[in-house]
Amino acid sequence: MRRIAILITIVLAACLKVAASILPPQAPPGRTDVEKRGRHLVQIAGGCGCHGPNFAGWRPGGPDTFPRAAPYGERFVTPDGSVPAPNITPDVDTGIGRWTDDQITRAIADGVGPSGAKLNPIMPYNSYAGMTSDDVHAIVAYLHCLRPVHNVVPESTITSPHPSPPERVQPESSGMKTEAKWPAAVKDAGDQGRYLVRNVSSCADCHGDDLAGKVMKMGGESIVTPNLTSGGGVGRWSRADVARYLRTGSRPDGGLAQDPMAGLILSSFSHYTADEASAVASYLKSLPAVESRAVMPTKARGELLRDKMTARGRSHRKYLYAVVSVCGLAARWHS
Repeated sequence: MRRIAILITIVLAACLKVAASILPPQAPPGRTDVEKRGRHLVQIAGGCGCHGPNFAGWRPGGPDTFPRAAPYGERFVTPDGSVPAPNITPDVDTGIGRWTDDQITRAIADGVGPSGAKLNPIMPYNSYAGMTSDDVHAIVAYLHCLRPVHNVVPESTITSPHPSPPERVQPESSGMKTEAKWPAAVKDAGDQGRYLVRNVSSCADCHGDDLAGKVMKMGGESIVTPNLTSGGGVGRWSRADVARYLRTGSRPDGGLAQDPMAGLILSSFSHYTADEASAVASYLKSLPAVESRAVMPTKARGELLRDKMTARGRSHRKYLYAVVSVCGLAARWHS
């Protein structure tokens, strides 16, 4: 046992050293409480991960998807064209370094660029429109303290008209009553869970407005996102199961999250605090049952069956997740 412990220590130390030397520097932690809040929101916001760990957007000629695209962002390729994630660092020539606070705020909450043009709705501004004013301002403050990265991102090749920007006040979607431009501060755990799901992490973008799942095109293939209501398989999970899955990717059946959720957990949802993950789980468990209407393509069903791994396969996958977790800790230590 002593030899095994020594071997594990050596392996972990090697992982820490390698990860600290090869992983990209992490985003700055923020100097003020407002900037620190903004950093946390950027980490858990469903759409911010698209811009990459360095927030410089998609690198021309680079891979389109995470994690191969890291430290740069992703490019979404559709039958109608492509949408590269833009550079949102403070670089004055290729990023948002010349944007005013109001212009950044309008882009986040209204989906309108500095020129007045509508942003592509792949940017989840419909969700962010329901964020609190304090949280939007915190994100703006944090974006100012990012490291500028010079990266020229090409324009989207999709020319179809985008829907009109949403009204900034959306009490129905946010679940909070207010007379201000944005909803009032989140006051309790029930509001917090709904707020995180609907307005920060923008879960409806992938799981549908009723969170009952839908068919999505990713990488030229169709996938079906799970039904998060009690009418789906996740409905049989306990609150603790859901909270643990969001932060670790570990399912109650011993399996592990699959792409694209695995990538979202590693880049975003693993940053939930324990209270936030618990609030999200409580909100999802409170949803009324909705029947799953999306049909999983035959190929996806086959992949799901193949994912019912042997005990040895599961242990190997858990080892891989442990290595990834160690690398993440090393990156935080290195930053």
